[in-house]
Amino acid sequence: MINSVLASLFALGAPLLAWPLEVLLPYPALIEEPLKALIIFIGIDPRSTATSRMRLAAIVGVLFAFSESVLYLFSFLQFGVFFRFPQRLLYTIPLHVLTSLLIALPSPSWRRIVAFGIPPAMLIHFLYNHYLASP
Repeated sequence: MINSVLASLFALGAPLLAWPLEVLLPYPALIEEPLKALIIFIGIDPRSTATSRMRLAAIVGVLFAFSESVLYLFSFLQFGVFFRFPQRLLYTIPLHVLTSLLIALPSPSWRRIVAFGIPPAMLIHFLYNHYLASP
């Protein structure tokens, strides 16, 4: 229980940690998905049910997307294109929830998360950024 609360709080702050790396590396999926996997792995109780693991992954995805979108809000306000912010929320929250669920499916084993969860999550995130997020 305490791990899931800490994981949820970390999911809120994780985009702040990832942002400087994303400025240097132009592929956010390479940074965000392993970071979310780490958060999910930390938050999962090995004795938890599949339903509680999926619930935690969905919460991590929503909180991560919301926090990331708040960071993007500042750049939207800075560059004067605020009208795209609601569209960003509409797309990124389901994206991050989906990728978090994909990461959590093979849990609780860390090897399974890395081998089976992270690569498809990274691919979906990359395709989203390439086809939907581009102006």
